Amino acid sequence: MIFELSERFNTNRDSSVITGILEEKFNKISVTYRKDNELIVRSIRASLGSTYRSDFTKINLIKKEYGYLCTADVTYRPSIICIILFLLGLFTGGVFSLIPVFFYLTQKRAVASVIETVLKRVKDEIE
Repeated sequence: MIFELSERFNTNRDSSVITGILEEKFNKISVTYRKDNELIVRSIRASLGSTYRSDFTKINLIKKEYGYLCTADVTYRPSIICIILFLLGLFTGGVFSLIPVFFYLTQKRAVASVIETVLKRVKDEIE
């Protein structure tokens, strides 16, 4: 599953400054590194529930007339553990297969919410 989140930054600051602020904020909640001109974010808010998912996000800054558009392209997938537990649940009565699906969907909302919060905090900081 792939989805995109975005935030517009109305600023005249240099993109390297904004990328530095984004990297600092995402470092607090994930594994973050730079690759070429992109910021790569993995394992956002890793917890026990996050064993059911795998997330990979590319953060990009696109120059616009009055600042930048910051996009977060999120690739969100079930983990191997989630798939195994789902299949085991099917073989042991069906109802238990809903547990990994529940955690997977709950974690998707959590990942999206955290990314949106970070983008809004960065926007507040730079504007």
